[in-house]
Amino acid sequence: MLDPLFGVWASPDCLLARTPGISLLFERTASGGAAALALTGERDGRVLFDTRLLASFDLEAGEARVRALDLSDERRQLVELDPEGTLALGRHELVVTASGDRLVLALGGRAVEELAEGRLHVLAPTGTRHALELVEQIVPVEPDECRECAPGEVAACLQEWSLGTSVWQNPDTGFVSLTINTNRHSFAAGYGPAGEDSFVLLRGGRVRATRHGAVFVHDCRLVDGAGELTAFLAPDLLAAARTGVPVEVLGFGHRVNRPTEDGVYWALDRFEPDRITLKGFGEREYVLDRPTADYPGLVERFRFDDYDAAPAGRTRRPSH
Repeated sequence: MLDPLFGVWASPDCLLARTPGISLLFERTASGGAAALALTGERDGRVLFDTRLLASFDLEAGEARVRALDLSDERRQLVELDPEGTLALGRHELVVTASGDRLVLALGGRAVEELAEGRLHVLAPTGTRHALELVEQIVPVEPDECRECAPGEVAACLQEWSLGTSVWQNPDTGFVSLTINTNRHSFAAGYGPAGEDSFVLLRGGRVRATRHGAVFVHDCRLVDGAGELTAFLAPDLLAAARTGVPVEVLGFGHRVNRPTEDGVYWALDRFEPDRITLKGFGEREYVLDRPTADYPGLVERFRFDDYDAAPAGRTRRPSH
């Protein structure tokens, strides 16, 4: 029933990655930006919406307020940067109703997500409502073996091997790293203890794989920690999300690894049938292994579509 919701959605001031199990939302605010990460799941005509992270970045005040819980243990708090208690995490069951082309997820009679006439209307945790347009559809599939890498297959393998939602956690500190990778977009949430302090990185943007490596363009980037406070959101998130990733071959030699309009470049270093190694900023290596059906950390898998054939699909009629 909820398949029409799954995708990358955007408006000029909001960007959302919505999968069967995850909702990661970014929104522009008057003083910076905000983000929300929730676990979701459908059961008996109801949808569980379990918010595990809320973040509000105020660049005018030079501060970030963040509350975040462990993804696997809701009793474990990983980040507490909200001394006034203004961020309210919560677990709710939403009632699902479908009628014609309209699909509504509501709490107490109030729509939290409403798909109508091709737009997804969402109620953000800040209380702001956004009317989002679909920029890329996400089609969940069962995990399976991916193709082996060979000459001429580097670009396809970089794209296919990355698809899906993955979660890793540091067994000692509890630091969480979550990624959502589609055919044309990439999202990440990393948060938790970092030494005596905490570190929060929330990002979303566009990605493109090539035979020379991969390029990522930030559309949203919220960071608090390690001496950095950043709240970057593209001036028009809908226009940005619809734009393809420009690739400058010489950029792979520059190996820029910071949020710029030119993107972040990871250059191909070498490949084997089951592994691709890229190099980025400071000659740091990034290793991508070919996923198997039981690949560790992979919690959702998405359908592979050719990059140029993977813009927004048409919203499908909700089924009852």
